[in-house]
Amino acid sequence: MHPENADIDTFTGGSPRTESSNAQQPKGCLLFGLPTAVTSFFGREKELAFLSDKLDPTVRGRKGVVAFGLAGSGKTQLVLRFIQTFGNRYSAVIWINASSKEQAVKSFADTAEAINALWPTKDLPMTYYGNDPDRKVLLRLRSTIHSRWLLVIDSADDIDDINLSGLIPDCKHGSVVITSTRRSAAELLEAKGFHSLEIDSLDSASASQLLTSVSRDPKTPQLTSVPEQASSSEYESKKTVVQLSDEFPPDNDKIAAIANELYCIPLALEQAGALLRRRIVTLDNFLERYRSHYKTLMAQRFPGATHYDKGHSVIAVVSLLCSAVEAQSPDSARLMTMLAVLGPRKIHFDLLKLIPDVVVDVSEGSSIDDTLLRLNLSLLVDVCLVKVEVNQTKTEEFVSIHGLVCRWIVDTMLTNQQPNFSLVLGAVMRFIWPDCNR
Repeated sequence: MHPENADIDTFTGGSPRTESSNAQQPKGCLLFGLPTAVTSFFGREKELAFLSDKLDPTVRGRKGVVAFGLAGSGKTQLVLRFIQTFGNRYSAVIWINASSKEQAVKSFADTAEAINALWPTKDLPMTYYGNDPDRKVLLRLRSTIHSRWLLVIDSADDIDDINLSGLIPDCKHGSVVITSTRRSAAELLEAKGFHSLEIDSLDSASASQLLTSVSRDPKTPQLTSVPEQASSSEYESKKTVVQLSDEFPPDNDKIAAIANELYCIPLALEQAGALLRRRIVTLDNFLERYRSHYKTLMAQRFPGATHYDKGHSVIAVVSLLCSAVEAQSPDSARLMTMLAVLGPRKIHFDLLKLIPDVVVDVSEGSSIDDTLLRLNLSLLVDVCLVKVEVNQTKTEEFVSIHGLVCRWIVDTMLTNQQPNFSLVLGAVMRFIWPDCNR
């Protein structure tokens, strides 16, 4: 039976690479390599409805969407929310991290391994028995009776280096969604029948809700959104349910003013909320502190910039938060720099313990104390600079840093020639090449 004509519902299973443990997962669907979804998600009803319509697995043919937009606009979290809400329509969801060529190779290798272990045995025979994980995954998706799969290619920003077209199965079934900061990614795939979806700012109300949620002390009642599984036709009647305790009313005018100042960009709002939650700034002085830092930053790094800019507003908040971390905990700042040097990828927690001299001064050949490492890492997690993910079996932990934050830290260190960067880079190099000169 040809995959296009197969009337196959979802099959059950699980994956050791599933890491969105803090979110509701679709039932009856194999999940491969999903990152952690945020617990505070607001708005994007139109974008979710668009994805639901264009990636409907009951429609014949291969479906595709390229979601592009500013770094920090929430493209990854939008797709994760889509999977939480509509994932039960798919037989499998495969997530490929394409933030770099090396990361894409690793992501395909992990997926190929998981497919070998978890894919249903009752299927069309595999036509490839080589060792190339890319081909193994793509040919499995191309030749399967379980044709209602969803392939996510996330953070495909360097479309020339990763050969974006080569990561898409050549078949007439399945659904593909790609996220990128490059509009050219959408233009490239338009000829292949892909639809374009530009991700921009949140609406003002949703932006204020997000900022309120993140800025609250975790001990107080939270502004949360509750995901619900829905079909395409039911979506309008099953929109996100928002719960807010009246016991802690926000200062709506000041929250709205801050959200608008940050162009309602999700990443900037999350990190502004962290600044407010840790009382590094207050609702009363946030705008003054932010504008002063923004002007100083633009004069130093972007001379000639005479007006506020969406992209620069995200960078300004990241810079303000990084400065606060460095002032509060130099050890956490060094750890943050090391994560940025290692790149925007999932880093196994145990690896961090094996790289000496970074977080604390330890003797040669010693590893970093687990408790101290977690203490320094907890600050970075709390201020929304890094994420810690746990796999489904809760046997492995991974640390990741947003690509924009990563690039900003490395660029700043190189531009300012800060000794902190040399210390961290030297430690990483000594770990990779133990015999190099000290």
